[in-house]
Amino acid sequence: MKDLALLILNQIPKYVSNFVHILVGPKGFVRQHNDDKQQTIAEAMVFYGISFVITMIISWPLMPAQVESAQFLATRALLYLILVAVGTGLTLAAWRLVGGHATFGRYFVINCYYAGIIIVCQMLILICAFGVVKALDPELYPVMVDSFTRIQFENKKLNALITGPDSTQHLLVMLAFYLFFLIELAAIFLWTILGWGAYREINGLSKTRSFAAGVIACALSLVVIPFLILFQLALG
Repeated sequence: MKDLALLILNQIPKYVSNFVHILVGPKGFVRQHNDDKQQTIAEAMVFYGISFVITMIISWPLMPAQVESAQFLATRALLYLILVAVGTGLTLAAWRLVGGHATFGRYFVINCYYAGIIIVCQMLILICAFGVVKALDPELYPVMVDSFTRIQFENKKLNALITGPDSTQHLLVMLAFYLFFLIELAAIFLWTILGWGAYREINGLSKTRSFAAGVIACALSLVVIPFLILFQLALG
């Protein structure tokens, strides 16, 4: 464990530099860091792994109280690994359907870098949103955290708050929270569009086929997302 911690610490300066470059110019960065070499794939996996660790550190205050920390980390690590693997498979399938020929490894490298950026930024925005809830409505805050960190078909505590005497205040704060969430989703979507050209470059296809691949990837995602939610429910 000590050796792993030292390895991560030694990678931090490089990670920060790569993070900034990918965030500002995702397509340009990937153009310089994409091939089938084992070292390239390993570096992409290390980047994603460090992003995962940072995400877990940031989200630690949101960890469900009734869940053991080791179990929480293990299940989240498995979930994040499956997400990037499934995302790579979907992207490859979408491009194959429009004539793409790039190997799985090249898609995997791009997805590791892109997913690493997304999970960190997503968690930072989420923490800011919860900070607003905590500042404006301390009573609602723990209920919102519980509702958001554990997938539930019904949350009786939340229902009681939004139908109680102070429902207007609670609903306004919830609206502010979900506004953050919508801004986050819009920003991720726009940034993904900005970086989508990297997949087109590794396949050498036209922008028309790139657009078609994007539509197919979105459609495939809508099919797969329910199964991923059920899998997360199974993990707890």
